[in-house]
Amino acid sequence: MEAVLTEKKKMMNSAVDHLLLLHRTFRSNRHREKMSKVVKAKQKKQMQISKHSQHKKLETEDHTCR
Repeated sequence: MEAVLTEKKKMMNSAVDHLLLLHRTFRSNRHREKMSKVVKAKQKKQMQISKHSQHKKLETEDHTCR
């Protein structure tokens, strides 16, 4: 009887461990996705800034050439 109970406990523990592992990987995947979105947003903003500054530079060059 005792052996059956310990076997059931082992099965339950492994099931719980599996669920915890799944939850942890899900959380880390979600975190990774969130961080990649943040990085992409920063890159996009940086591109906009560089395009804007290049545009300004071209405008000033046009004005100085005239």
